[in-house]
Amino acid sequence: MPDRRQLRLKILLLPSLALMVLFFVVPLSTLMGTSFADFQAGEIGKAFSLANYLALAQDPFYRQIIIRTVLIATVTTALCVVLGYPIAAGIVRAYGLWRPVLLILVLMPLLIGGVIRCYGWMLILDEHGLVNNLLLALGIIDSPASLLFGFWSVVITMVEVLLPFFVLSMLGTLSNIDPLLERASLSLGASKFQTFFQIIFPLALPGVIAGASIVFSLALTIFVVPRIIGGPSYLMLSTLAYQQTSEVGNVPFGAAVAVLMLVLTLIVLLAVNRFERGSDLNKAKAS
Repeated sequence: MPDRRQLRLKILLLPSLALMVLFFVVPLSTLMGTSFADFQAGEIGKAFSLANYLALAQDPFYRQIIIRTVLIATVTTALCVVLGYPIAAGIVRAYGLWRPVLLILVLMPLLIGGVIRCYGWMLILDEHGLVNNLLLALGIIDSPASLLFGFWSVVITMVEVLLPFFVLSMLGTLSNIDPLLERASLSLGASKFQTFFQIIFPLALPGVIAGASIVFSLALTIFVVPRIIGGPSYLMLSTLAYQQTSEVGNVPFGAAVAVLMLVLTLIVLLAVNRFERGSDLNKAKAS
């Protein structure tokens, strides 16, 4: 009887396994194989070559794009943590109708397309946009400042786009922390500062790391924001891959850039997984 159940389970898993192979394994294998092809005279060769990866590692122009992408993803993640944690904590501590209302406000931006939100930020950060008009009216600047197509414009837009993902990942963790722990700590003479950093934050740390890893992975590979807000000259890895494949026609190099983004994302996920295993082991030893 158990053998029949296992056989039925395997049969039921076959369609999903076939879909996984067809739409994930095959395209990914093709992508990796293409990244090792050479590109000469506008044609993709069949010879095995490491030239694409060597160019990414040795060319200062491409190294700058890699550093820029990682730096923007890091700053975006840090700002999402700083801004998202209080928002998530406020939603968890809200009572009555306030909690669903605040949750809806967090989810509403996800209902609007990323392209529309990016063009909205272009109107805000434009030389004749809301920010420049406000600064001119206050007398802070004498002429419109160039706020678009740079580091901070991309970071600000990314934070607005990715902040809900961090907040949503934190809600479950913070909801599982017993509020009586904070009350007990305060009643025993600990300050709010001590209570937060010695009790609340360590308990919330797995959620913070999980949410930060999601934001960082998305920031590494996001395309719409750097393409629209950064412009064609302020390249990141995602826009570099698009430029090489669609505009230059160098598909192998674009594939190599895509593989690099995949590797960076996997490194982040493996690091988070290792941290969570270590945390679970420490909890098991403590218990």
